[in-house]
Amino acid sequence: MKRIRKYRQSGRHSSFPKQLLLIGSLCFLFTTAGTQRAQAQWVVVDPAHIAESVLNGLRLVDQIKNQVQQIRNEVEMLKKLPSPPWRQIQALTQQLDNLMRQGEAVAYSTDNLLSQFGIKFPGFQAYINWSTEQRRQFEATLDTYRNVLLSLRQQGQHFAQSQAELQAIKNRMGSVTGQTAAIEMSSTLEAFSAEELVLIRQLLAAQTNALVVQASYGVSRDAQITASREMMYKATAAQPRLVGNAYTGF
Repeated sequence: MKRIRKYRQSGRHSSFPKQLLLIGSLCFLFTTAGTQRAQAQWVVVDPAHIAESVLNGLRLVDQIKNQVQQIRNEVEMLKKLPSPPWRQIQALTQQLDNLMRQGEAVAYSTDNLLSQFGIKFPGFQAYINWSTEQRRQFEATLDTYRNVLLSLRQQGQHFAQSQAELQAIKNRMGSVTGQTAAIEMSSTLEAFSAEELVLIRQLLAAQTNALVVQASYGVSRDAQITASREMMYKATAAQPRLVGNAYTGF
């Protein structure tokens, strides 16, 4: 009781309600701010946008299903064709491949390509028999170029045939009637284009083959000359030098 009277007499009890009011105001502000943040975060979520995205995804799935079914229908129709007018180029591609292997050429389709390449173009290795090795490298390079020319000639002969087949396809396009005939014509054009791309790729491979062989010949020749000189220098340096008035060679 004495302490309470002393506290009241000191006048400190007058500031206590102010402290309670200050604490209550701060609590109200924090609560209000938290509620506003929660409301702001909730407003960002757009249910209509989410629903529209889901609908777009479902439409895309339906489109893919329809396309797959359409392709299946086209395949079934093509199976019913008695004799599709598609050409066969397997024989031609095999012939072009065989041309690249003739003679001493280094061909990209050779089974033991790396070993044959290493024999003809050994790189930094001194000549054992300069005449024989140079002749082998000359023949390999020239035969490779000769085979590319033969492939170009064969491609040129086939080019006229391809033009005639393409013109025949174009002439038939005007008489196409019905879905089955349209699918047949479309598939014929796609197969024709794919086969032409195969022939172009094979020709590019042959040309690249020739360029690689030519570059390899030059690099290997320079490397072998350098290795042979280095071997001669080492052999000369290993010879005993004569002293006195004799000529030492240096």
